[in-house]
Amino acid sequence: GAFNNAGVAMGLIDSNMQIFKVNQASCDLSGYSEDELTKMPMLDLTHQSDRAQSKQLFEDLINGIRQQYQLRKRYTRKNGESIWVNVTVSTVNDDNGDFEYAVVHAQDISQEYQLTQKLTHQAQHDALTDLPNRYAFEMRLQELLDLKDNDEHVLCYLDLDQFKVVNDTCGHIAGDEVLRQLATVLKQGLRKSDLLARIGGDEFAVLMFNCSLDAAKHQLELLLTKIRDFHFIYEEHSFNIGASMGLVVIDAQSTMTEALKHADSACYAAKEAGRDRLHIYTHDDEFLTQRSGEMAWVARIQRALLENSFLMYRQEIVATNGNDKSSHYELLIRMKEDDGTIISPGIFLPAAERYNLAAGIDSWVVNHVVNTLVSARNDGKKISGIYNINLSGHSLGDTRFYDEIIKKIQQSKLDESDVCICFEITETAAISNMTAALHFITELRAVGCQFALDDFGSGLSSFAYLKQLPIDYLKIDGMFVRDCLSDPVNLEMIDSINSIGHVMGLKTVAEFVENDEIFNKIQEVGVDYAQGYWNGKPQPWIID
Repeated sequence: GAFNNAGVAMGLIDSNMQIFKVNQASCDLSGYSEDELTKMPMLDLTHQSDRAQSKQLFEDLINGIRQQYQLRKRYTRKNGESIWVNVTVSTVNDDNGDFEYAVVHAQDISQEYQLTQKLTHQAQHDALTDLPNRYAFEMRLQELLDLKDNDEHVLCYLDLDQFKVVNDTCGHIAGDEVLRQLATVLKQGLRKSDLLARIGGDEFAVLMFNCSLDAAKHQLELLLTKIRDFHFIYEEHSFNIGASMGLVVIDAQSTMTEALKHADSACYAAKEAGRDRLHIYTHDDEFLTQRSGEMAWVARIQRALLENSFLMYRQEIVATNGNDKSSHYELLIRMKEDDGTIISPGIFLPAAERYNLAAGIDSWVVNHVVNTLVSARNDGKKISGIYNINLSGHSLGDTRFYDEIIKKIQQSKLDESDVCICFEITETAAISNMTAALHFITELRAVGCQFALDDFGSGLSSFAYLKQLPIDYLKIDGMFVRDCLSDPVNLEMIDSINSIGHVMGLKTVAEFVENDEIFNKIQEVGVDYAQGYWNGKPQPWIID
């Protein structure tokens, strides 16, 4: 019947937690025969670490506290292998309304679980050194701050001196190697309880738990000596590397923003004082937060917004099957200096993000794109196509911003010209602001916009979150695509993300497609669209 032939594993369990009936799919899943399973208590099939929770939940069913529960747990197969399963257990009551038996549905999710675990590790670790990255470090720092304990902890920012000399002299391969070797030196020079992370190109951070300022200073001065003693030899070159360190005490009154800002300021002070030293933040150092370099960028960004000296470049997004001939571009912002120099967003956007100017830039971009399209239409030019626009995390929670966008898009009536605006949001920004992101996406989809989740695989990468977001495109992060020909793990990641995207009804886009060989490979895997330098560098956006 339907029970025996069901494609999902099913079983019936009595009030003694004894399995008394199973279907063939249960046997296939567990590796046991029907006879073996029906002589087995339910908990014997459950991994030892998950038994206590499973027992408690099942007892709740028997006692009528709940009628159903869902659980992600592990089963132990007959061959000893552990598999992850999604289990739904539902009560069947007798005529008196009392528990008679329970129906179990179990689905093998091992592949999805393992992929999520891999992506989570990648999301929280630096690929080069395998140290925790900025996201993981700040998450752990926030956990510490939330404790509001009376213990003293110390945060240290560490910026390498002379690293640029290695890169400029010997290239990025040598630079990568020096970072790998120094990461080992740093780990060996710290206490086992300390958290070391790589938070930027040549920037590291250390969280020293339950550590007085004097103890931290002593430990880090010893570490500075170890760094001075480190000699990096590459081909015929030999380099000495130094470090500038900034320390700040963390206590129950500290906040994330202040702690990071003060450690950064102290590190800056160490560099200004001559490098190769440490500097302890005090409240008298407040002036250091007004950093001349970044503040100069803030002024330039504000001027560019006022004087309209931003401009847009375009990069084509190409259908891999060759059948879709419609125009599809990602539009990319640039800044134009007075002397005509074009500045890439990687130079000015960090300052914009830090000093809350990103939403203003986003607003400029949307207005500029819509106005340009309307003007071109009025001139009789063909404007149909999809135009992707990047949004910062700051804009997701700004209701004034999307009210302005909705009004602008509705007034433009671009949909009547077969124009679709597709907003790209990063996975990290979406998940960090999930409620705001869902509202934002829902509101804008209602006026005909589409959404792409950008850099998928580089951030939090939880497929559970992905299922909640009503998006149209999944953009596979370029770090997988760039090396997919030489790295079979990256290729498998692309294949897995592409498959899951397709199951969810999403179109997939591979970023950083740099040559024909990579294009052919992602075409073979079945990714829907490709984007990258193989098709030319971004060009100024001009509607012919």
